[in-house]
Amino acid sequence: MLSSTIVLEVLRNDNYMNWSACIKNYLLAQDLWDIFETTTEPPKPEDDAMEFKAWRKKNAAALHAIQISCGVEIQSQINDISSAKTVWEMLPKLVHQPPSKGASYDPVAEQGNSLNIPSSNVHEDGSMITPDQKVEPSSSANNPGLSVSL
Repeated sequence: MLSSTIVLEVLRNDNYMNWSACIKNYLLAQDLWDIFETTTEPPKPEDDAMEFKAWRKKNAAALHAIQISCGVEIQSQINDISSAKTVWEMLPKLVHQPPSKGASYDPVAEQGNSLNIPSSNVHEDGSMITPDQKVEPSSSANNPGLSVSL
């Protein structure tokens, strides 16, 4: 499996949520995230050459980090785009997943507070089998697999 030095795994169609969290943390650590948060147009070289040069350098660094963190299929779709912010905003659409949530995102809350507990760990009445309870094979008509004794 391909990987980059920035993220554990390159972006594919099935790992956007994990990938976007990792790359965002990298961009924050490199002081590049402000490229994505700005609501104004990038500076123009004729208005302020120094400000434009600083923006262009940050944009290029952020764009490069994103590009080398994408799989070949996705990278081929973003290679001609020169704005890191534009690429960031279009990636969720390219991989058909919702955009990453902010720091308060809780995937458990989004999916509900349900647990996926194997039925072998649950009594017939719905209560949990604790580690100190003994589980033995059973021939009961209601539960032909296991019986629990205390």
